Amino acid sequence: MARLKSLENWDDIPNEVLLLSCIDTLTCAITETIEVCIPKCKSAPYQKHWWSQELTDRCREVHRLARRAYSRQMEPGDPSHTAHKEARRHYATMIENAKKQHWDSFLTSLDEKYIWTAHC
Repeated sequence: MARLKSLENWDDIPNEVLLLSCIDTLTCAITETIEVCIPKCKSAPYQKHWWSQELTDRCREVHRLARRAYSRQMEPGDPSHTAHKEARRHYATMIENAKKQHWDSFLTSLDEKYIWTAHC
């Protein structure tokens, strides 16, 4: 905002080059002001609000075990296959529980006024 205040005021711009230069300076100042004054973060409307860092870590672990099991696909008795299967089951259960917990907390936070305005 300070940069906008420090710009020169021209009563008459004599040529096109100076006009383009002034326009460029003004555009840069406005852009900097927007970057400073406008908040950068806003949750996306389709964001998975139930997702957590714990689920991210578990997902990475499942992917790591999947790569290990795939590399040993010619060895059906290898313990990496059972470890991957168990990790997948546990990960799926964690996702179901997280969604259920998020839904239950959402339902408990509702009041009668919000129920009728939620669709707007």
